[in-house]
Amino acid sequence: MAVLGALLWICSALLCVGGQLITAAAWEPPYSWYQDLVGHLGNTGCGLFIEPHGGPQFVCSPLHLLMNTTLVLAGLCLIGGTLLLRGLWPHGWTGSASFALMLATGALEALTGLVPENINRTGHALAALNLPVGGIAIFLVSLAVVDRSRWIGVFGCLVGGLAVTASMLFTAGQYSAQVLHFGLGPGGMERLAGYPFQLWLLVIGLILCTGPGRAGCRACSRSDAADRRAA
Repeated sequence: MAVLGALLWICSALLCVGGQLITAAAWEPPYSWYQDLVGHLGNTGCGLFIEPHGGPQFVCSPLHLLMNTTLVLAGLCLIGGTLLLRGLWPHGWTGSASFALMLATGALEALTGLVPENINRTGHALAALNLPVGGIAIFLVSLAVVDRSRWIGVFGCLVGGLAVTASMLFTAGQYSAQVLHFGLGPGGMERLAGYPFQLWLLVIGLILCTGPGRAGCRACSRSDAADRRAA
């Protein structure tokens, strides 16, 4: 079950990033990774679209159905993988909170595909909370495991911290000063907020799929069971 959950996490990351790459390649004129947002790839209409950070932008995404479908599937894979990995999840309030937030991240990611930005801008913006929520989930679960696997814990804390910080800068830059995007542009800063989460899913998923990773998970599970019996 753990290996299947890990594979679903890997699929989630590949679907999310792969969908963006394929959809962006179909744009004419070319998609701007600096200026255009991820939501533009799922925009179902062609024409001028006004963003808070500037004037109208021409948006036309021929493969918007592909983008929105991959986002929904990525969210469902994240939810499914998290549920299958429940037995390996750390205990305590940090573990419980991170588990709930990981499920919420999957639901919000799927919602971004179900509610394109030009159909329901408010709903799409709320669904985009998957970026900071996912970062917080990673940070909390990494805090819970740092004593047992220091490098995984430290890696996760760095990734989660980067995702949350970039999410805050992205939002602030959208509605106040673009200087907060630090030269990355709105598109670049949004990806700095989202891609660390996909990287973490990929890395942890691969670790859980390897022989040493599976052995470590079994040992962790036995240790947790012994702790509960002792308590």
